[in-house]
Amino acid sequence: MVNNYITKLSILNMLDNSYKLIKSLYIPQDCLQGAEFPGHILWDGQIPIKIKVFLPDGISVSEMYNVRYDGFTLDGNVIELFGFEVGGYVGFVFKSSKLDEHSVTKRIKFLFESEAYSIEEEREIYLFRPEIAVEHKPEFIEIKETNEGKIISDKIRVANKGDGTALLIINVPENSRIIKKRPEDFEEFFSNFWSDLEKRFDLLKNTYPEFEDILSEFIEIGRKSPSFDKENLSELKRLLEKLVEAFEENEDFLEDFGNSIVTAYLANLYVVTEISSFLEFIKSIASRKTLLLEPMAIFEIPKSDDELSVIITTTDLANNEYPPIQVSAKVKVVSSTPEDVVRVPIYDLFEFS
Repeated sequence: MVNNYITKLSILNMLDNSYKLIKSLYIPQDCLQGAEFPGHILWDGQIPIKIKVFLPDGISVSEMYNVRYDGFTLDGNVIELFGFEVGGYVGFVFKSSKLDEHSVTKRIKFLFESEAYSIEEEREIYLFRPEIAVEHKPEFIEIKETNEGKIISDKIRVANKGDGTALLIINVPENSRIIKKRPEDFEEFFSNFWSDLEKRFDLLKNTYPEFEDILSEFIEIGRKSPSFDKENLSELKRLLEKLVEAFEENEDFLEDFGNSIVTAYLANLYVVTEISSFLEFIKSIASRKTLLLEPMAIFEIPKSDDELSVIITTTDLANNEYPPIQVSAKVKVVSSTPEDVVRVPIYDLFEFS
C-alpha cells in the first residue's frame, strides 16, 4: 500500500512539474504540403532546460527564434536546443515537403530535460495537397452547333482527390491545329478592366505614395497571361507578400485597394455576354477545390479535325509542381455555319467532381 501511494505521488508530482514547466506548446492542426507553418514553446524561464525536437520525414526547420547561434545542434532529424537569448521561449518556422501521399498525418516529438526530470510531448499535424486525376476520358466527343447554341455530347471529367486547392491551366500541344484564345468580348473586358484599374491606382498613388511600387507591380503582373513557370510564380508570391504587409500596415489602403478593383470590375462587366453561364460554372467548381485559370478562354477547333488533345497543368497555393496530364479524344464537329472553325469555351469541355 505504501509503495502504491509513493508511486501515485511521484506521478502526480511529475504531472505537476510538467504543468509548471511547459506553459504552451503549439503547432497548427494542418498545413498545405510544401508550405511553411509556425510553432512555439513557452516554459518557465527560471528553470534551465534542454529541448530535443524529433522531426519526421517530410518536415524540416527553416528558422528558429530566441536561440543563440551556438545554442543548438542538428543531428539528422533531431534538433537539440540548449542556448537561448532569453529563457522561456523558442519560436520555429517549420517547412513541409510535397509528399507522395496527398494527405498524411505527421507527429513531431518534443523532449524537455532538466536536472530533476524529463518530459515528452507529441503534436500531430495533418499535411495535405491537391491531387488531380482524370476520372473520365471520352472515347468520342461530338460538338453540334445549333441556332440555340452548342451541344457537347460528352465531357472530360476531372477530380481533385486531395484536400488542397488545385490551380489548373489547360492548353493544347504545340503542334496542335486547335488555337486557344480569349473570346472577343472578354478580351475587351480584360483590356478595359486593367486600363480602368490603372487610372484608379494612379489616384491611389497620390494618397498612398509609400505603396506606389506595389500598385504599379500589381498592374504589370495582372496584364500578363497566367503562367506556372517558376519565375512568374515567384514574382506573384513576392507581390502577394508585399500586399499583405501593406494591408496590415494601413487598413485604409486595404479598403481603397479593394474598392478600386470592385469598381473597375463592375464598370466593365457589361461587355461579357456569356457571364451567366460562366458564373454558374465557377460556382460549381469552387466547392470542389479546383480553380481553372483562364476559364473564359475558348478553343477554336477546325471542323476538319478529328482529335482533341489537351494538356492539364497543375500547381497549388504553395507553388508545388505536378506532372502535366495529357488527354486525347476523338472529336467530330457538326455545324452548318460557313466558318472553318467552331469556337468552344474551355469550361464547356470539362466537368469537375
